[in-house]
Amino acid sequence: MALRLVDSVILPLNVTHYAFELENYLDQLSEQASAWSLPANVFTCSNRVAAIATDTKGIDLKPLRNSMHSLQKAALSFESEQVKSEKELLRAIDAWKHDSVLHRAKEILREAYCKIQKALGHPCEPIKDGNHPLQDLKNAMQRIQAINQKLMLFERGFLSDSGIQGREWYKHLGVAPGKWLGTFLP
Repeated sequence: MALRLVDSVILPLNVTHYAFELENYLDQLSEQASAWSLPANVFTCSNRVAAIATDTKGIDLKPLRNSMHSLQKAALSFESEQVKSEKELLRAIDAWKHDSVLHRAKEILREAYCKIQKALGHPCEPIKDGNHPLQDLKNAMQRIQAINQKLMLFERGFLSDSGIQGREWYKHLGVAPGKWLGTFLP
């Protein structure tokens, strides 16, 4: 992981995979609810596994599934933004490298031209270059920085200071060992 962090311009967190994997965990939860002869969209909670099938307090998972679908849609859009921004950065770097060589050559020619103009008694007018690729590079880096900030906030959004109820040492609300059922949504 450390090598990927060092070598990556964008933090190596795949939010799209993350979003779809969360839905896989929810599918496991729904399958378990079916195995207990509960409606597929209802999962009941209780303090003991034996009481789960008889508990009448059900939790409708449909809003959670809808939220996950919204997360998946946003993740796909964000991934597209990531790819586009990384390509723009690479283009800006190439343009800056190319322009740096040309810019130095222009400066040398401009100095020679000004010397000739001054020797002839004419003023040396400044050349207006237009948009310099350095600004494009700066803009691309700012977009990458914003993407990395969003990635950090995405992961932090699943953390809870108080932890999972009854298992406070698990701070991540999306992924933790299940209390009775193995690993999926806590």
